[in-house]
Amino acid sequence: MVVLTHIMLVEKKVGHQGPSLPGWFEFGVSGVDIFFAISGFVMVLVTRGKFQQFSEARRFLINRLLRVYPLYWIFTLVLIVAFTVIGSNAIAEGNLFRSLLLIPHDNGPLLSVGWTLVHEVYFYLVFSLLLFAPEKYLAVALSGWAALVLALNLPFTISGTGVTSPVLRVAINPLTLEFIMGALVAVFFFRRKRSHGGWVLAGGVAMLIAGGTVFCTLPTESLSGDWARVVLLGVPSAVLLAGSVIFERETGGSFPRILGIVGDASYSIYLSHFLVMFTIARLYHRWFTPSDTNDLILIAAMFTVSMVVGFGSYHVAERPLMMRLKWQ
Repeated sequence: MVVLTHIMLVEKKVGHQGPSLPGWFEFGVSGVDIFFAISGFVMVLVTRGKFQQFSEARRFLINRLLRVYPLYWIFTLVLIVAFTVIGSNAIAEGNLFRSLLLIPHDNGPLLSVGWTLVHEVYFYLVFSLLLFAPEKYLAVALSGWAALVLALNLPFTISGTGVTSPVLRVAINPLTLEFIMGALVAVFFFRRKRSHGGWVLAGGVAMLIAGGTVFCTLPTESLSGDWARVVLLGVPSAVLLAGSVIFERETGGSFPRILGIVGDASYSIYLSHFLVMFTIARLYHRWFTPSDTNDLILIAAMFTVSMVVGFGSYHVAERPLMMRLKWQ
């Protein structure tokens, strides 16, 4: 979903006369919100029965970090090489050390999509601490975390000032609530056996379409930072997630296999597609004269090559790394 949005933005920048793709492709930004909710759900799923054990908390955190960093470093290194070749000063302007470690800073990671990983690493760190609490109190702990995020935002909301510290900006970012909602979906999923999954799923789809439409229609200045995103995209994403897993359990069915295949390679696709589009856009600008026909070729090339490179990365790099680096 995010890939489609970025294709539209790149084509809008280097294309003939504005974007050839319809405006609703901006809806793809909701892929990040769905990802955060799923991430929270998965964290609860993989840690069931492993609370109040130091070894399990350590194993959880190490495995999650090994899942994120190695492949991210590979694509960041590729980007550094690309910037060096074209003589870009982006490396000098950024903080390479913080970028590689995904430590929050004002300029963000060199690999721009890494901003979501900064949040993910924060989620993992906090959740690893929650593993020391009794599992039966997980919902309470998650709710307390959410309340803390809300409370710490209150002074800045009242004063109308922004958060200046990059670390605090991530720690109390409203997007954290999307991860927490996904985790709470998992908690209640395992406690309640019947929840009318079909209706919940339909409601989630309707809410996401409505929220996405409003989010993509409103001018940027009318959106209250990430709060509008959480309300319009985050809450519907959590409802959609809940409906999907409940519906699958109640019907005993499964979603199309292609979704699982794409899901497996989604991290590789996500990390690599920026580099692919960056390269293709530069080649397009050098070799082609923008026109309606050539713009369509650009769109097809960016999508096709992004998929090929993403799936290739998954099979050649990501999956072998996961198998070799998993902490037992």
